[in-house]
Amino acid sequence: MKKVNVKDLVPNDKNPRLIKEHKFKKLVASIKEFPEMLELRPIVIDDNNVVLGGNMRMRAAQEAGLDKVPVIIATDLSEEQRKQFIIKDNQSYGEWDWDLLADERQQDALIDWGFEPYNFGASTDFLDMDEETEPADELQPAPEKPKITDDGYVRYEIILREESKQLVVETLAKIRKEENVTLAEAFMIIIHDFNARQ
Repeated sequence: MKKVNVKDLVPNDKNPRLIKEHKFKKLVASIKEFPEMLELRPIVIDDNNVVLGGNMRMRAAQEAGLDKVPVIIATDLSEEQRKQFIIKDNQSYGEWDWDLLADERQQDALIDWGFEPYNFGASTDFLDMDEETEPADELQPAPEKPKITDDGYVRYEIILREESKQLVVETLAKIRKEENVTLAEAFMIIIHDFNARQ
């Protein structure tokens, strides 16, 4: 491992990973707060300084104003191995133990470290709102023991009055357009902003 000037690194135009703007800002903040993390998880480059692993970390390091970043040079890789590495490096095979996270860490700290609030077990499936749903007089509670899916999500249903539902739908649509995020991410932006004001 060695350190190189971050300006000498070449972004990989074949990198299939994207990052939403609000998540990129969190990554930049994370690197500013804990730049030593790059030492523990260096950027992987080829012989020509093209980034094979860590394109977003490289961009975030530039944005954070770092001059040099630690790299590992992957030499003698075939073109097929480079393609394979790019995909496999971005795979996440494991799953989080949500109960352990909830018991042993404060959620605010986890969110500061990059978790999205919806990662704490709540499903966002209900955000596929059916325009024909009948409004109810009050919010209906979720079942006491909702079924947890294999990937750790729980489905909750929210029933709103028509006028409230319309406001929620319009607000979510506006956030989706402005932030270029999914519907579920737009909903979580609202919750995160509300929590930040508390």
